[in-house]
Amino acid sequence: MPDKNVSVAEQRLVQVAGQDEIDLKELISIFWRRRLVVLIFAVATALAALALALVLPKKYLASTLLVPVHANSAGLGGAGSLLSHYSGLASLVGISVPGSEKAEESIALLKSRLITERFLVNENLLPVLYKSRWNSVKHEWRKGTHVPTLWEASQYFEKKLRHVTRDSKTGLVKLSIEWENPIQAAAWANALVRLTNDYAKHKAIATAKRDIAFLDAQAAKTPYVEERQGIFSIMQTELTKEMLAKGSKEYVLKVIDPAFAPENPKFPKPLLWTILGLFVGGAGGCIYVLIRHRSSEPRESRADGAESDSLNLRQTDQTALPSSS
Repeated sequence: MPDKNVSVAEQRLVQVAGQDEIDLKELISIFWRRRLVVLIFAVATALAALALALVLPKKYLASTLLVPVHANSAGLGGAGSLLSHYSGLASLVGISVPGSEKAEESIALLKSRLITERFLVNENLLPVLYKSRWNSVKHEWRKGTHVPTLWEASQYFEKKLRHVTRDSKTGLVKLSIEWENPIQAAAWANALVRLTNDYAKHKAIATAKRDIAFLDAQAAKTPYVEERQGIFSIMQTELTKEMLAKGSKEYVLKVIDPAFAPENPKFPKPLLWTILGLFVGGAGGCIYVLIRHRSSEPRESRADGAESDSLNLRQTDQTALPSSS
């Protein structure tokens, strides 16, 4: 008997607590009656999002598709096989064997701070990146403003403007520049690739000339014919590398698809923002309607209902006590 009375009391408490809950049909009815309010919220938020998307400065993304150029001994003909045979001597001299270069080196060079700073200086981009601090009439930095350093500009360029990604399956590399001017973004992407190739090319030529001079001096010192033949084979390979570097415009990065000025901005997107504004505004309108509905319910009827329910609960407990004894 006590268990039965307790279960009745618990059920009654659940019924009392459930009176404050709104079922689904009532919820739909509330939204339908106040549908104009929800619609006003949705339309107002959508219009605000559209206006914000039209006012904010646009950002364009210009991309170029690249593939790293792999050096290999097959491209050097018989000199490549001879160099492989004398790879020990080559490693002592400090000459890299063709085919050992990795694509990551080309990508690392493209992303390096050295290339970034050279590019900023060559293109004179500090006044462009920090145009609010630059006096275009007097061609000097405005007084009272912080003059950006080359290091600050390179950090800003690497984090905000330049994006480099590589497809692990195809090995293709995408270089993207994000900027407010689409023409400048495309020009910068193409110029950055050219600078990387030119730097790697001139460095390879200078390295080959240095190695040839060193090998020539070593050949003059050694009295052994076999060693001199090995040195001359490596010298031939270095001469071939020098000629290939001089005749190649795309030395480390081959352009598959150059960058073009995009027509549509990457950010912001007015249509997407408007649709999101409709959903957000509609949700906000529904929340507002619910709050207004709960606050507008007669408080007296709630208090009377709660008092009568508690009285009935006490009466039920009193009638149940004698039976339990």
